[in-house]
Order: sequence, then C-alpha cells, then structure tokens
Amino acid sequence: LAPALSSASSLRRLALEGNGIGPDACRVLVSGLKDCPGLAELYLGNNQIGAAGAKILARDFPQCHQLRAVDVSWGHIGDEGAEAVAVAMPGMTALEELSLGGNDISDDGLVTLSRALKQCRRL
Repeated sequence: LAPALSSASSLRRLALEGNGIGPDACRVLVSGLKDCPGLAELYLGNNQIGAAGAKILARDFPQCHQLRAVDVSWGHIGDEGAEAVAVAMPGMTALEELSLGGNDISDDGLVTLSRALKQCRRL
C-alpha cells in the first residue's frame, strides 16, 4: 500500500472500510500518507485498528493538512484510542467530520473527546 500511495500525490479520498486493517497496516498506511498532501477524506471504518493503530494514525493526522473527514468507526479503538485521537484533533485544522461510532468509548473517553472538540474550529 505504501508504494502505491507514494505515486498517488493527487489522492483526495481513500476508502479502506472493512479490510481487516490492524495496527501493523496502520503503520504502513501512515508511511504512505506523507506522499499524499492533498488527502481530504480517509475512511477506515469497520477494521481492527485497535488502540495501538489509533495511536499510530493520530500521531500523523496533524501532518495531513487537508484532512477534513476521518472515519474510524467500528475500529475497536476504545478509550485509549479515543484519547490519542483527541490529542491529535486540535492540530487537524481542516477537520470537519469525525466518525467514531461503535468503538466502546466510555463516558470518560467522551469527556476527553468533548474537551478536544472545543479546540477544533470547523468540527
């Protein structure tokens, strides 16, 4: 996947829902996203991302300056993954849409996300 992304610099939308993507694939995906500066939509719902994968993705999300829509619903990220996403959110200046449904995020995780929402201008 990373080599394909490196030659897709004009990629605007990447939809990989339901592909069994886990933390290792997230690492590969992130290495290729650096070559897609115009990526605006990333759909990774219904995968096996987990907290570890969410941390990997969230660490690099702010470097995707055009990223306006992210879907990691049903990705098994839980509170730990939600916290990683919350930390990244203020740096995601173009973010307008974030889908986190079905991730077993507790009330504490939702509080963390809601605090981050206050710092997001477009979300």
